[in-house]
Amino acid sequence: MPSLPDWLEDLFTGSTYEHHSFQRLTRVYNNAISFTSLGGDFKPILNRKNGPTVVTIKGGLFHKIGTVLPADGQLPAFAQIFVVGQGGAEEAATRLAMATNGGSSTYRGKWKLDPTIVEKLQDFLYSYNPYAKLYRRAGEILAAGKEIRVALVTVKKCGKDYRRYNAPTTEEIGIIIEGDGEIRAPRHVMLETREEEGEVKERSIKISGPTTLNDYFRLVSEGVPGLYKNARDCTYPEIINSFWWDHAKSMWKPRRKALRTVACMHFCSIHEGKRYYIRLLLGHRVGVKSFVDLRTVDGVEFETFREAADDLGLLVNDKQHDLALEEAALFKTGYELRLLFAIILVHSPPAAPPVLLHKHFKNLSDDINFKLQNTYGVRYPTKEQTEALTYQLLQIHVKEMGKSLDQVGLSPPPHVHTTLKKFFRNDQDMEDAQVVTARVESNLDAFNSEQSYIFKEILRALAGDLNSRSKMFYIDGPGGTGKTFLLNTLIDHTSLSAVGLSVVASTGVAALLLRFGQTAHSAFKIPIEMRKDMKCEFNPQTLLGNYLKETKIIIWDEIVTMHMFAIQAVDEALRKLVDVDAPFGGKTVVFAGDFRQTLPVVGWEDYPASWNAKIKSSYLWPNLRVMPLTTNMRLRQPSGNADAAMTEAFGKELLALGEGRIQVNEVEKIRLATVKVTPFSDPQTLVNLTIKSLYSGLGVAFSDRPESYLKYLKSHAILTPLNLDTWSLNREVLSICQETRPFRLRWIGPTMMQEILCLRKASTN
Repeated sequence: MPSLPDWLEDLFTGSTYEHHSFQRLTRVYNNAISFTSLGGDFKPILNRKNGPTVVTIKGGLFHKIGTVLPADGQLPAFAQIFVVGQGGAEEAATRLAMATNGGSSTYRGKWKLDPTIVEKLQDFLYSYNPYAKLYRRAGEILAAGKEIRVALVTVKKCGKDYRRYNAPTTEEIGIIIEGDGEIRAPRHVMLETREEEGEVKERSIKISGPTTLNDYFRLVSEGVPGLYKNARDCTYPEIINSFWWDHAKSMWKPRRKALRTVACMHFCSIHEGKRYYIRLLLGHRVGVKSFVDLRTVDGVEFETFREAADDLGLLVNDKQHDLALEEAALFKTGYELRLLFAIILVHSPPAAPPVLLHKHFKNLSDDINFKLQNTYGVRYPTKEQTEALTYQLLQIHVKEMGKSLDQVGLSPPPHVHTTLKKFFRNDQDMEDAQVVTARVESNLDAFNSEQSYIFKEILRALAGDLNSRSKMFYIDGPGGTGKTFLLNTLIDHTSLSAVGLSVVASTGVAALLLRFGQTAHSAFKIPIEMRKDMKCEFNPQTLLGNYLKETKIIIWDEIVTMHMFAIQAVDEALRKLVDVDAPFGGKTVVFAGDFRQTLPVVGWEDYPASWNAKIKSSYLWPNLRVMPLTTNMRLRQPSGNADAAMTEAFGKELLALGEGRIQVNEVEKIRLATVKVTPFSDPQTLVNLTIKSLYSGLGVAFSDRPESYLKYLKSHAILTPLNLDTWSLNREVLSICQETRPFRLRWIGPTMMQEILCLRKASTN
């Protein structure tokens, strides 16, 4: 080793202030030019106050080395500086910043760090240290060419059982050092570069000596005769019968006498890719002289070993898998087909998984559009979204079996991840932002004072201006007071602000009236059976869990019909998901409903009873701010020639009836001052007059226009309190339709009851 330069020796032995500064700060200078940092499993620092600091390290210490290049947006550190550094004062400054954790001051107490010393030290390393030269050369190579991904593999000396080391895969570790670090035998070092098509091209950088396979290639090339056969007539596994391996000279030698020999090749799983296909070819090819010769069939050199094996007919094609999926598609659902396809991928790998998926994609995704619409709220699914969710669900099945899609040869397209993120907000992209903005402004102008106040209070809570107890609202109002109008305006406003939003309703009809609406059972995975200990599970690793975690506001309509056990289950699940002990995890929640309407439906003699199963009986109710809506907005715009005052009075009477201020007893005859009632002694006479009055136009108009005929039916309705009366009226109206219409109007259904229900639906305005 050459002697130290004078300037470096003076730094260690000198007595000036600069020399003493270097001697005191030697560790900092050493850290600035180090290739690695200290690695270990460090536990939290204990005793931060008085007394010595205690640091706990689990396991052993090691040298920690990062990637060759720093990640985007990060400064280089340690060995990375040797790769990307440009030398001189700039590189020295980078080293000092790294060694001092980004500190801007060069002083450590009274001692000063000198950047010129760091510059001299790094120049000294570049001149004498072989590793510094190697890293600098790596940086030049990367700068000159395109970026490549490499894997460093060690091949142990033949004759030693490498399995006893239980070596991890190359994805887990880059360099494997045997035993205590001393290299006891030569090694083969191979650099693998992955081409754009995904195949691996092998380049041998250093060969320390022959292996059994390399020397087999030599035997074949030279045509060495063996005990039974010439080497050119042997496959690689058969070579052991005519030759024996001389460990001392690392070469095959012809046998002199026959021996009963047992030999085997190491097992390779089909999931190991190239290694598996090499092993497969070696067991069937005779007289192979090289790896190139191994993948050459009938004079045609193939790009990959898999292609060569496939051309030789050594691989099972996908015909059986194809038939299995075709037969299963006749009676299996999309979920079951995806599960079957995942089993095939993992336990019976096909030759071309992407081709098999493409061929059966329609059957594998036959329920995906339904899931997108009903589970994820995407009303108009695109092809990319269907494909993305199909890959996502396949990934779940394959992961449950201990694999990933990449491991089974089915890499998702690049757009899958980004498309999955947009599922829940897709409908907002379907409508132009300017249109939504104009609608919000128009709605705000149409608000009454109650609606305007509620809207502003909710926005204040969403902005964090209110405490957590005030972030839950219940909008109470009978039909016609503008609850849905207010909620849709709130939905539009939050969607424009890119706020995480979840819109649900307790019933399907109510969900259809809300933008981006879906049923609460679908959105929150609420179980059907209502129990006090029921739970909703939101896994933060799933798409749904991640979306709910990022949700800032939940809008829940028709909350009155939902059992309090279901509401409490959602509350507990969201608290657990976001790890916040506040109602619904501290999110802003807007409930809406009308206690004058249907309460939660419970079984006969079930506990609690219907009136005790509503949200008012829940522990959440005291935390809600009740925001009433009392002005009937529908009655402000009477239709036709109806008198406005009479219509408003009729609405107030109906409201009083619903609130129990007119009817005292459970069964009682009542009179409404705004409704003229004509009594009839014969019920059938009443029915005939009602039908004649309401459907008098059936026999006159729409003689040759079915669309207008149906429109007329849908715009007229007779309301009855009992289904039995409704069915009877339907039969009579249907008989009139049979007499008056000149065309056939058929209600398709399995039973007569279905026919009646169809007419009932068509007659609802």
